[in-house]
Amino acid sequence: RPSPAVAHGTAEALAAAAKCRRLALPVAAAVGITLLSGPFVAGNDAGRAFNTWPKMNYDWVPPEVVRAVANPFANMRLFFEETAVVQFNHRTLAYASVF
Repeated sequence: RPSPAVAHGTAEALAAAAKCRRLALPVAAAVGITLLSGPFVAGNDAGRAFNTWPKMNYDWVPPEVVRAVANPFANMRLFFEETAVVQFNHRTLAYASVF
């Protein structure tokens, strides 16, 4: 494999390629986690329960999410089984992946 200095002629190009490489892993991780959360949405039919956008029915943050986040270790199952929480997590991860 050739050195990066050979592929990128200038120091500026080399710095830009290094910056791009540092950003690639977090972006790929965010997209991967979003893809892994999709089957939970499909399994719960969360897309049919909350089919309004950008709000979820009439709330920006549904009360089920507030209850789950208030005590996350005691309510761990809610993050995988509660329809509103699963849909909210998937939407939030998708926003994080894009922005």
